[in-house]
Amino acid sequence: MLLPLAPVKQLMTHSTIGQTLRGHMKKTYAAIPAVAVLLLIAACDDAEDAVENGNGGDADNGGSGNDESAEVVGGEGELVVVNWGGTTGEAQRDVWYDPFTEATGIEVVDVSPPEGSQLISQVDTNNVEWDVALFDGTQIDQLLMQGGDYLDPIPWDDFDQDLISGIPEEAQHEYGVGAYYWGWAQVYNTEVFDEAPQDWEDFYDTEAFPGARTMPDQPRSTFEAAQMSMGISPDSLYPPDIDASFDRLGEIDPDIATYWSAGAEGAQLMVDEEAVIGQVFINQVVPHILDGAPLDIVWDEAIYSMDFFSVPAGQMSDEVIEFLEFISAPEQQANYSNAVSAGPVHEDSLDFVDDDMVQYMVTHPDNIENAVEYDYGDWWGENRDDMDVQWEEWKLGME
Repeated sequence: MLLPLAPVKQLMTHSTIGQTLRGHMKKTYAAIPAVAVLLLIAACDDAEDAVENGNGGDADNGGSGNDESAEVVGGEGELVVVNWGGTTGEAQRDVWYDPFTEATGIEVVDVSPPEGSQLISQVDTNNVEWDVALFDGTQIDQLLMQGGDYLDPIPWDDFDQDLISGIPEEAQHEYGVGAYYWGWAQVYNTEVFDEAPQDWEDFYDTEAFPGARTMPDQPRSTFEAAQMSMGISPDSLYPPDIDASFDRLGEIDPDIATYWSAGAEGAQLMVDEEAVIGQVFINQVVPHILDGAPLDIVWDEAIYSMDFFSVPAGQMSDEVIEFLEFISAPEQQANYSNAVSAGPVHEDSLDFVDDDMVQYMVTHPDNIENAVEYDYGDWWGENRDDMDVQWEEWKLGME
């Protein structure tokens, strides 16, 4: 049954380790023994998703200010929802959790961050503390590859069928309910360039588009952009040519002012004009554009994905289904989009997004037409850890 509609990290990650040691101009990596970097990578695997999906790592409080998941256990009439914290967690509290409580009487306790390793530990020790977890697709696939039953399947037949008829198939994951779309795009300074770059080939063309660049401190999304800059078709990106991708990244490395790590950092570098072209999170740059920053988004070849609300093993309940239905309703989806510039999932949600915001939704028909879907599962799900090691080794070699 549909519920009444309500009115309208900063964790140490693989990437933040690199940023901390290297500084904004990446000058000190060569002095760090490779084995130390590899040990740091191994110690910080789950937390890197802050740079992965635009949720965590915000400069204000990231995902670390609310890391209480080990102590919080939901009680009767209460759901424990784990999210990425920071500004996105605050927005979810304002537009989803509190309105859900008002509509149902069910309290929502939110904690962070949603680490897959912590969920595995909870399930393996029969001490599951979370009712709902906000994961990206890679995390879901990695949990499924562990060999244990760590997630409950989503009982789609028990959902309001009128509601889910407007939810795209890709958001109806066997183990997750699509929460919102996010993505990376090329962003440029409109006061620096008379003509806009058109694609990733232009990003790599430092003669036609000179100036400092910034990009994520990770192989995911940067590999996709590098390959498209070499003329590889978006439908042929996987499996990537690893050597060719690193070679291509090596060509642009001298022009990279900063490999950004925290979710909001890439957009802030553009606002501060430390970079004039960048690969940054769409949802992080849109508020700056709306505030008048001289920036614009190149939608062609933007790379998009989705986060999902998943249910830890044994936690599926009528209350959980009520919550998942509530956040999936078109107006609730639009409320979140208006708050944090994330793309709504339900096909009717764009009708409720603010006029000045809707043009910046990755799911807007004009934007998604030539965007590229990020393969969070399959290849990256199987190769992510190994590629993170290779990425750190490559950066050492660039110094």
